[in-house]
Amino acid sequence: MKKHKTSPLDIPAGLMFLSYLLEGVIALVGFGILWYFGREYILVDVRRYIKFDATGLFVPPTLIFFGCAALWAIISGRSYSHESKPVLVGRALWLSANAGFWEELLYRGLVFMSAMVFIPLSTFLLLGFAGLNIVNWLYQSISVPVSNFFTLGLMHAHIFTNPWVVGAALVSAAGKFSDAHAYLGLIGRINSWFAGVFLFWIMFNYGMITGMVIHFIYDATILVVAALRPKNVGISWLR
Repeated sequence: MKKHKTSPLDIPAGLMFLSYLLEGVIALVGFGILWYFGREYILVDVRRYIKFDATGLFVPPTLIFFGCAALWAIISGRSYSHESKPVLVGRALWLSANAGFWEELLYRGLVFMSAMVFIPLSTFLLLGFAGLNIVNWLYQSISVPVSNFFTLGLMHAHIFTNPWVVGAALVSAAGKFSDAHAYLGLIGRINSWFAGVFLFWIMFNYGMITGMVIHFIYDATILVVAALRPKNVGISWLR
């Protein structure tokens, strides 16, 4: 889900779709330019992962992921508009479908591949031309090991990569996904980071379309509960 000043359920379905569509078109155009000029730096083509494997819906990490969605839905109690319940439930499902499709396409696809171009460029500009690999050191000595620790080694094979820029791009894209959910607060941002990394694991092992379905179910669980509950029910500091 995208950045909002109010609850996502307060935003009309059509406006939400147009917002995602515009962001997707801009990202696609930008990526097209990067692909044209820097195709040799894009070391992983995610088009090979555009597939669906239903097995991914039932593996233990996914079931834990769904359990976290249910727990968050129960305790968060985020606010919403005063429209009718059917309207809110329909909007929740539509928003979840859009988030599942567009955010997987953007963050597990375009942002991930774009980072493989921007990271070598930033490495060169930040004194890499002088033989000082500052960006390389930051990722390989700090970002990647910390990410591996907090994901309990689940992503080890995907972030400790050779060349290193692939793992760095994954960590960077997960960070961008977390940034896009800043409106959820600190806990929401942390949760979004873990969700972003997990959805990369799903994509690599079961396909991007599987990730889209899981993303939809996760968001729908949280938003449908929010649509059906009385206002301001839940733990206030999580709203």
